[in-house]
Amino acid sequence: MCNPPVNALAIPIIWALKYKFDEAAKRNDVKAIVLTGKGGRFSGGFDISVMQKVHQTGDITLVPDVSVELVVNSIEDSKKPIVAAVEGLALGGGLELALGCHARVAAPKAQLGLPELTLGIIPGFGNVKALLIILVFFLLSSL
Repeated sequence: MCNPPVNALAIPIIWALKYKFDEAAKRNDVKAIVLTGKGGRFSGGFDISVMQKVHQTGDITLVPDVSVELVVNSIEDSKKPIVAAVEGLALGGGLELALGCHARVAAPKAQLGLPELTLGIIPGFGNVKALLIILVFFLLSSL
């Protein structure tokens, strides 16, 4: 992903990811996919500039009718393994995108989080269930 400075998940990025995953799924020469972010950052999450515009104008129609869930659905439907290579930030929707992958590999100093929780906002991309499953598996395996 490339959307400096934090590889925010803007609408064009979300559509491009979905298109690229769907395209790679159809190609016989692609055996696996690694999802990473440019510049030492995986993704800082959803592009909140859209929400700022909604707040400024009061125009709720500016809220996009697309989410990371579209990409996660393509990942989950893929018969090819998709791995998130996380370096730097994986926050909010960026973390949910990584959680949607079949596997995740994180650099030692990677920062993972759902900062929207501190504002009382429930993560909006619908993939938090994967975090719960991973945490339960980790806790049970450490007994």
